[in-house]
Amino acid sequence: MSISSLKFGTSGLRGLALELEGQAARRYVAAFLRHVQGLGQLGGGKVFIGRDFRPSSPAIAADCAAAIGLFGLEAVDCGGVPTPALALHAMAAGCCAIMITGSHIPRIGMG
Repeated sequence: MSISSLKFGTSGLRGLALELEGQAARRYVAAFLRHVQGLGQLGGGKVFIGRDFRPSSPAIAADCAAAIGLFGLEAVDCGGVPTPALALHAMAAGCCAIMITGSHIPRIGMG
């Protein structure tokens, strides 16, 4: 049994990119969507996905899109965009958003 580096906090899900790809991303997106649904805030049936330009981000975004589709919502790939731009776009459309960004890379050597 391996120990995962994945952690959830105020900045969302964090961990090694390889641990985020696949089932982990899909599970967390499904949990997020169930929570938002419980709040009655799924909006217009779309979920906007943004990402940074790291090599791992497109694969993680694809996993998020798969989970969104399984939930019966439309995943909208917004490509590489700044987090505030994604948030503004989603809020203006009354929809949810998921941002894949450098927060999924642990910080080492800080101090």
